[in-house]
Amino acid sequence: MGLVVDAKLNVQLLKDTLFTLVEHKFPRAGARLTDQYWSLEFHIPHSFNSENPPVAFTADHYCERYGSRVRPGIPGLFKVSGSEPSTCLDIMDSNTPVVHVHVTVFEDLTFIGVTYLQVMFDVPGLHTLLSAWTRLLAGDTLDAIRGMGRHFTPFDVLQGPPVTLEDQGVRGHSYFAPDYFSGEEFSPTARVKTWLREEVNTLIRVPKAFLDQRIFEIIHDLKLNGFSEFPDTCDILLAWWLKVRFTSTEFVDSCGFQLSYSHRPSNDKTLLTVHIPVNLRSMPIFMGESALTEPYINNASSTIPAPECITIHTLQAESLGDISLRIHRAIKEYHKDLVTAQEELRWREKWPMRRLHRGLMHHKSALFTNLTGLSDLDFSGAAFTGGDSQGNGRILFVTSETKLETYMPGLRGTGELLIEDADAFWLSQVKTRKEWDSLCAAGTIQSLHLG
Repeated sequence: MGLVVDAKLNVQLLKDTLFTLVEHKFPRAGARLTDQYWSLEFHIPHSFNSENPPVAFTADHYCERYGSRVRPGIPGLFKVSGSEPSTCLDIMDSNTPVVHVHVTVFEDLTFIGVTYLQVMFDVPGLHTLLSAWTRLLAGDTLDAIRGMGRHFTPFDVLQGPPVTLEDQGVRGHSYFAPDYFSGEEFSPTARVKTWLREEVNTLIRVPKAFLDQRIFEIIHDLKLNGFSEFPDTCDILLAWWLKVRFTSTEFVDSCGFQLSYSHRPSNDKTLLTVHIPVNLRSMPIFMGESALTEPYINNASSTIPAPECITIHTLQAESLGDISLRIHRAIKEYHKDLVTAQEELRWREKWPMRRLHRGLMHHKSALFTNLTGLSDLDFSGAAFTGGDSQGNGRILFVTSETKLETYMPGLRGTGELLIEDADAFWLSQVKTRKEWDSLCAAGTIQSLHLG
């Protein structure tokens, strides 16, 4: 995860406050990944010191402004350290914390890269940790910040009778119990296909003027047809992107601009499952049938299949408004069905080693994550004043990049809504280089490669 901050920040202050915060308020963030008899576990040191730091922290400082023609437009190189472990084996061998923060400071900007294991953190959990960090930087005392204890286990309440999801698995997923002779990780064919696809992560800028016109047309049409339920902006943005990705006919807006091109057959019956991460903390499924109000930085997210198992043909044939409404209703229904959500979580507790896949192996799938909440972080408490640093410590941009072990299947179909600025929404999406070349050749999307 990368944050671009519009100010020169004090590296030593960033390090000292983060170490203090993790040691005294969020010790689980200082966990190490270990291999115990063929089982991966997170171990938290009893105490932190120079030999066992709470967080791996590195920094670079450039005594110059960032603006330069020779530098990349999207600064992927400034988010990670050259000494940072790149695989789980590297992390275990070096006994390094699972959280690595790398700070690159220029005279006018600062890049903060946070590397972590997704099995341990989700985006809301990371936001909780980073928000507490910015509060400490702003002058709040440790006593004023609510932390998370070493032994906090809110999911214990979900332990109960055996669940009955053996046949169907979790909503929108398929699964298998991994072994050493079968399964996707050990399929030579799957590994070769992943390598040949050459997956590329690319930025997409969606102007608000364009999206506002789509929203106006959709709401107008729904009202004319007697609907009182309307999708929100994110629903429409996701629906638009799905139609761009999978439509087979020319999709033209009211101004005559072609938005997509023909690249799939019009009778395509391939099933597509779209997953949207959902923060379970807000759902009343915890102790006392209430939401989780205590800070919890570890992974407490599931995914909503929205829309669940729609064919490519249906996606092509239905209007942008209809697809948006499908997504909106699927999200609402998921939050109402608390019993099924609890059963799915019990199933996951019972089968922690079963690998969940988004949809069946021969179906198409997509994962769409919303990261815009990270843009409200305020690092002004660590900002230098004067000189070239004229910013206020706010977030200018958010970037995200997922790395997989070499034996894992690819990331094709994953994407994020990164940030919203005054004029546009910024998305990132993983597709093969061939797919991007086709989209760009059609003149419908101008892309910026993240590298």
